[in-house]
Amino acid sequence: DHALYVKIETDAGISGWGEGDHFNTKITSRIIHEIFKPQLIGQDPFNTNYIWNTAFFEGFEGGSNGFVPGSLGGVDNALW
Repeated sequence: DHALYVKIETDAGISGWGEGDHFNTKITSRIIHEIFKPQLIGQDPFNTNYIWNTAFFEGFEGGSNGFVPGSLGGVDNALW
């Protein structure tokens, strides 16, 4: 298995790293880029509860277990 690391950078140059689900990194990466990335742009990175809830329910059709929360875990860790 391979690790999938998520890097989030703010427009102020602050960055954070998180580790996402490593089961299938191609799917995890695609979920992050296509579902979560558009929701993160323009958000306050310190508003983690709002971001998590918004992102989770945006990806909810993909299921409440498996790839969606595994991908969101990497994003959430990077924000913290």
